[in-house]
Amino acid sequence: MLPKLCRLGWIIGIMGIVTLLLRPYHDGALRYGLPASILCLWSTVLISLWANRFWRVGLIALPLIAVLPFLLPGKLLDSVALRAGYVEGLRGFDGVGYIWGGESSRGIDCAGLPRRAFRDALFHQGVTGMNGDAFREWARQWWFDTRAKAMGAGYRGFPR
Repeated sequence: MLPKLCRLGWIIGIMGIVTLLLRPYHDGALRYGLPASILCLWSTVLISLWANRFWRVGLIALPLIAVLPFLLPGKLLDSVALRAGYVEGLRGFDGVGYIWGGESSRGIDCAGLPRRAFRDALFHQGVTGMNGDAFREWARQWWFDTRAKAMGAGYRGFPR
């Protein structure tokens, strides 16, 4: 019974991740489905490889390592670098086709463009400056799907 469940977990996890990453949309299916698919795949791999101590320890440590950037100490965001990264992110989508609800290089819409460029600038600032606040703001902005007009009005404290 367990091998069949593990096989099913592998299939569901991989198909969920691939499907959600290939879709150009940023919606509830992505926000809830991607973490659920990753959790399904991770737990299936953990159960499948539980007998091997090396893999067991590595797989248990993997979520802890993934959370580390969000636990870094926070610094003030460099507004000049953030603005420059934001503009560069906007320019990076030049020539990308329009897809309603899209937020990727495969297709983007008018509201997805500022959101995605802002998140890319936040992520870049988090990586280059090892800034936990930038990573946390990136995750918060990814989770709360915000219209461009609401971002401009400072919705949820997002910078204008």
